[in-house]
Amino acid sequence: MNKIRFKDYLKDYLELNNITNKDFAVRLGLTQKHLIDILSGKEDLSSNTISKISMITDIPESFIYEIESNYKMECDIEDYLDTHKLTISTLLNKFNYKFLIKSEFLPFTDEEDKTEVMKDILKYLRVPKIEKIYEIDNGILYKS
Repeated sequence: MNKIRFKDYLKDYLELNNITNKDFAVRLGLTQKHLIDILSGKEDLSSNTISKISMITDIPESFIYEIESNYKMECDIEDYLDTHKLTISTLLNKFNYKFLIKSEFLPFTDEEDKTEVMKDILKYLRVPKIEKIYEIDNGILYKS
């Protein structure tokens, strides 16, 4: 899986606009070390930092939250698959995903990318973490 975080966009933004880490950190009200931790992925973005980045860069907060949310969901899926020794195909087969794609039951972001299909199914079921599927198992109809 090729997971993308907002930090990747932010690095490009800073480079494209010739903004140093030090200058950007000062504008955000952060230490340079804290910004470097964010840019390296060691530190998550707080909602306060997201608001400040949005104000300074004109990048919409909703875009930043969407990118970070997708990243976290992909990590959750990957961790779940590793923990339960499953493949993404095995997990998707439980939902009869090929039928869902063929019948156009759900609008899928990318039908060729199985991780994206799984994320779309989770979003449709309104399940924030994949582990929650089994907690609400009785209310979900699988297959046909």
